[in-house]
Amino acid sequence: MAGHDSGESIGYPAPVIGNIEQGRRKRGLKILNDLFNALGGELYTAFREK
Repeated sequence: MAGHDSGESIGYPAPVIGNIEQGRRKRGLKILNDLFNALGGELYTAFREK
């Protein structure tokens, strides 16, 4: 995951990012998208039937 500075720069406090990094909080699409954007990337999702 991104470091704490990246999380704080997009409005997520260090404890939230730390919990994600340590697996104590789930990584939802919103926070993943925010982190990708902060790092200059784009997040794409694809849905498919099982």
